[in-house]
Amino acid sequence: MPSSGTPDLEKALLEAKKLFDGAGARADAKKFLIVIIDNKSGNERIEITEAAKPFITEECWVIPVAVDKEVDIDELEAITPLKNTTVEVPNTEDPDKLAEEIIDKMKELIHQPMVPEVDLGFIISAGSTDATATLQQTKDIIKSFIDKYAMNRLRYGIISYGSTPRIELTLTDSLKPDVIQQVEAILRPGGTPDLTKALQLGEKLFSPARPNAKKVLVIITDVKSGSSVHKVKLAAQALDNEDIRVFAVAVGSEVDPTELSTASGSGKNVINSSNTDEPGKVREEIMEKIRQDTFPDEQALLKLLGRMSAVGGTPDLDLALADAKKAFEGPGARPDAKKVLVFLVDNKSGSTEEDVLKSAMSLEGDSIKVIPVGIGSQVKREELEKTTPLKKNIIEVPTKETLRNLRLKLSTK
Repeated sequence: MPSSGTPDLEKALLEAKKLFDGAGARADAKKFLIVIIDNKSGNERIEITEAAKPFITEECWVIPVAVDKEVDIDELEAITPLKNTTVEVPNTEDPDKLAEEIIDKMKELIHQPMVPEVDLGFIISAGSTDATATLQQTKDIIKSFIDKYAMNRLRYGIISYGSTPRIELTLTDSLKPDVIQQVEAILRPGGTPDLTKALQLGEKLFSPARPNAKKVLVIITDVKSGSSVHKVKLAAQALDNEDIRVFAVAVGSEVDPTELSTASGSGKNVINSSNTDEPGKVREEIMEKIRQDTFPDEQALLKLLGRMSAVGGTPDLDLALADAKKAFEGPGARPDAKKVLVFLVDNKSGSTEEDVLKSAMSLEGDSIKVIPVGIGSQVKREELEKTTPLKKNIIEVPTKETLRNLRLKLSTK
C-alpha cells in the first residue's frame, strides 16, 4: 500500500535500483522502471537527477506516470533522458487503459538508443545566396534537439560567426525556460565568416562544462569562410587537445568541403545537408556521429592512453565486464567481427565471484572471448578463472614484465 506524506523520489529510485541488481535479474532482458506518482516530491532536482543516472547508464528506461495535476512534470523529466516520456492521466483513469498507455510508451522507447551525456555547442553561419532559409533551418535543428532531449543529458551553447563571432547562448542559459525563444531571436551574423575565431571561441563555450559530459562542437554553415585552412587546422588541434570533438553540417553547395573536413578532423565527420531537410533527420545524423565517435586514427587513441591516470579504490570487475559488454553492443560495433576482450588487473576486485561469473557468462553468450591478464602477485587467480571458460586464456605476468613479452603472450591467445 502507498505510504502517506511527501514522496521521497530519490530514495524510491535508489531502492528500485536494487531490484535490477538483485538475484533473478536477467542480464540480457530489456529493462523498464515505471514510476507512478501523484504529487511533487520533497527532493532537490539534483538529488533526483543523480539517483536516476544509474538507470540511464545501464540502459534501463524510466517511464514516469503522473496521476492528476499536483505532479511536477519538470521534476519527472529529471529522471528520464527524453522529453515527452511521461504518461499523464487523471486519478479516475481506467487501469486497463493506463496499462495500454504504458505499454505503448514502452514500444516507443524499446528501440531508442540511450542518450549520452553531452555538452553540445553549435557554431552557426549563414552567408550563401539562400542565407535566410539556412538560418531558419539551423534554428529548427537546434530546437529539435531541445524538444527531444532532457536537459539532464544534453545542454547547449551557440556561437554565431560572421566577421566577429559571438556567444549567443551559454550552456547555463540553455537550462532556462525561454531557451527556445533565445534560439529563435538569433540574428544572421554580418561580414565574412571567420571560422578560425569561431573555433577559438568554442573552447570558451565549455567553461565551465560538466566533468562527465562529452564536449562536442557542431559547425552548421552554408558558405566558405574567410579563414585559411592552416589556421583552421591549428584551431581544431587546440580543441582536440581539450578533448572537444568537432563535427560539421554542410548546408548546400557553397561550402568548402576541405575547410570542414579540416575543422572536424575527417571528411567522415561532415554531414551533407540542404536547407529543406527535415530538422529531426539532421538531428539524428548528428547524434549518430556523437554516439559512434571513437578514434579517427591510431595517434588519437595513443594520445588518449597517454593522458590516462591511475584510478583509486577497489576494482569492480563485475561492473567493468558489464560495461565492456555494452561497448560491444553499442554503435560502431561490427556484427561480423570477431570479438575479443582483454582486461588487465593488478589487484583483487571487490566483486563477488558470483557476480563476476554472471557478467562473464553474459559475455560468453555473446561470443566474446575474454583474455584476463593478471599483473603482479596481488591478483586472485580464482577470480580470473571465473571470467573465462578456458583456463588457457589466462595470462599471469610479474609487475616488471616487458611490454614486448606481454605483447607476444597476447598474440598467442
